Amino acid sequence: MSLGLRKLAGSLFLVASLSAPMTPANAQVVGIEAVVNEEIISALDVENRLRFNLVSANLRDNSQTRRRLKPQVLQSLVDEKLQMQEARRLNISIGKSEIEEAERILEAQNNLPSGGLVEFLRSRGLDEITLMARIEAEIAWGKVIRRRILPRIDISDEEVEEVYARLQSRHGTQQRLVSEIFLAIDRPEQSEDVHQLALRLVGQLRNGSPFTAVARQFSQGVTSRSGGDVGWIGEGELPAELERVLAGLSTGQVSEPISSPGGYYILHLRDQRRMGEASALDTRINLKQILIPLRPSTPQRIVEARMADARRISEQIRGCDTFDSYGQSLEIGQPGDLGTVRLGDVPQYIRDAIGKLEVGQASEPLRMDQGIRILVVCDRNVATAALPSREAIHERLARQRLDMMARRYLRDLRRDAVIETR
Repeated sequence: MSLGLRKLAGSLFLVASLSAPMTPANAQVVGIEAVVNEEIISALDVENRLRFNLVSANLRDNSQTRRRLKPQVLQSLVDEKLQMQEARRLNISIGKSEIEEAERILEAQNNLPSGGLVEFLRSRGLDEITLMARIEAEIAWGKVIRRRILPRIDISDEEVEEVYARLQSRHGTQQRLVSEIFLAIDRPEQSEDVHQLALRLVGQLRNGSPFTAVARQFSQGVTSRSGGDVGWIGEGELPAELERVLAGLSTGQVSEPISSPGGYYILHLRDQRRMGEASALDTRINLKQILIPLRPSTPQRIVEARMADARRISEQIRGCDTFDSYGQSLEIGQPGDLGTVRLGDVPQYIRDAIGKLEVGQASEPLRMDQGIRILVVCDRNVATAALPSREAIHERLARQRLDMMARRYLRDLRRDAVIETR
């Protein structure tokens, strides 16, 4: 079993976009929404998760959005109950260190100081217990999949060679960089509700909600863990119903909901190229940053003063060799290493800020919810054209098979469970 496949099965479905402001928590909600094998899902559980999804995906909090999202939220909570119950049946436990590591990942993804996640959630009126319950279910389900499904994933060399040969024969044909959201239909009576949810999400995406955040919150495919990232897709690699819609999209567009066996897809066309040609979005950039923390509620006069400080800091940065020592000498900024990122994987406003910087050059200060960020480009590796490696092809085929088998496993758990909704 390859290392990449182990990582795939163990990766967490973590929230990486929590920066939108949120109103204070509503009054306590009482009642029971569902019972799953004698375990209760309360109305407060549903309310907390609903609010969490709204803020994480930057969706409008109104009665219409809530009405469309609530069935999906309740289904997610039911699934998490089933996943945790299955983990307990298999005597799978979650260690405190695993939860703490997930918290550290979230803090790093959101540029939060160590131990700052709980305060961050509370400042936006979110209950940290909601996130912790979700993290625990994701860790448990990942362990279940590793034990029960992963040993059964077998991608033959012949399958890989067949795909590789097909790609070689298509040199110069169209390739598209695609992200997806998949909304499953497990029972025929769900079809209309899922379709309406898909329409609602498309509307929010076209109004500016980040695709990666919405995919992490709502997609039920394995790519949800990476914000819906499918990667580069050649002609004929997707089912015909998806291929037809994708061919009609322009770069940057989001599709209408696409009906397919098992549910609805929403596709986002991020970039296009010819097979064998490199894309600028594949350029990999090593970044460091200085973060001047500020709350969203910080008075404007203080923000303006800190922006002036940030501009002076940006002008004084002289390359990456002296960055660490310079950053440590600052009284108001926190230096940090963001590692190497693919240009196409960062938000557009960051891409605009760093895209034309020389190595060693600092960006203009960027005002964000967490504060003011100054980015420094420390290395840039321009992408070269190449076919996907056999290992990459193997991982994609394995991901597809893992996704199918994991969804079938969860569907079987639902079928055998006693579930009462109220």
